[in-house]
Amino acid sequence: MASTFSKFIRPEVPDRGRISARDLDIIEAILRYRFSPTSELVRLVGGNEDFAHRRLRMLWEWQIVNRFAFPGFRSHSEFVYYLDQKKALEVLANHGRLPEIHPRMEDELEANKQADYAGAAERGQYMQLGFLKHSLMISRLHFALEQACRKSKGIELTDWRQGSQIARHKVVRNKVVRKSVLQEREANISGKNRARRKDYQLNPMLYFRSTSTDNHSTFSTRPTADDITTNIL
Repeated sequence: MASTFSKFIRPEVPDRGRISARDLDIIEAILRYRFSPTSELVRLVGGNEDFAHRRLRMLWEWQIVNRFAFPGFRSHSEFVYYLDQKKALEVLANHGRLPEIHPRMEDELEANKQADYAGAAERGQYMQLGFLKHSLMISRLHFALEQACRKSKGIELTDWRQGSQIARHKVVRNKVVRKSVLQEREANISGKNRARRKDYQLNPMLYFRSTSTDNHSTFSTRPTADDITTNIL
């Protein structure tokens, strides 16, 4: 154990220990959400809150998970956890929590490692901080939808896809183009349609299934003509 406690520097010789079932729950949750703040992880894995905080720190010291905090005026935000080491996938696979390690998972974790989000937050690199805040907003939406579906009567969030999972899925949407009054007048006179179209990547894709006995429709986790699918740009 390091002689001094630090929130941002890992000890050279971390405490020894074994991976517990709670640890596996934590790693699974981070893998599912990509970026997950401490407050959400504690609620997701359940149990004693102080114990969950200790296990999160141990996983960070063991370099299985990584974390960053947004800089503030007097203090920093709560820690946000993410994965950037293949070791995390291997731990899940070795304990039967992951059927196989998909190459896209490895690519995404390698991209996180190269981006060095923890270092970017510490250095205050605002371009990367903007991306992290956007990713965290999506994570919070994912969390809120899952919690709402659990409390609902008959609605289930069966699948959530984002990032590399939908890298090749595109949709064509009308692009809204702001025009000056003069341009609008010219368009009205000429009668020409100046609307433009552009491809957008879906991020994320959501699939809902009704579990109510009054609804006889069945929805799968893969997109079909009968699926209730929500795409968020």
